[in-house]
Amino acid sequence: MKSKAFAVVLVSFVLHAGAQKIRLHRFSEPAAPASSYTLSLHVLRSEFRQPVTPAATSLVAPYVHLEGKLADRYVGLDGDLPGLLPPGDYPIRLIGREAHRDGSLAEQYDLLLPDGSHRYLMLSAVGPQEAR
Repeated sequence: MKSKAFAVVLVSFVLHAGAQKIRLHRFSEPAAPASSYTLSLHVLRSEFRQPVTPAATSLVAPYVHLEGKLADRYVGLDGDLPGLLPPGDYPIRLIGREAHRDGSLAEQYDLLLPDGSHRYLMLSAVGPQEAR
């Protein structure tokens, strides 16, 4: 039930972003070869977040929000992870990108976890790290 609820949120985000190159992936798809994860995400912080929707939020599963540094820029990434990730470096690869005429951007990443499994993440923030 959790992954179905998250898939609805992910599909909704992708459709609203107008992304044509970004697609919904099945979590059951096997991870790509480790050599294809050519980028490194330095996770600075991870937290669970509850989606804010017009519908009852108790029906929508929480997701994990990661803050970190990727390719010399600070990013926020959202996805359905089994738990919080401790700070550190994780292999990641860009699997979809849409740059729109209005200047907005949508990016989708595939994160390789230490146990060899992987998860799909959507870019949710770009810019300086928030002051905490």
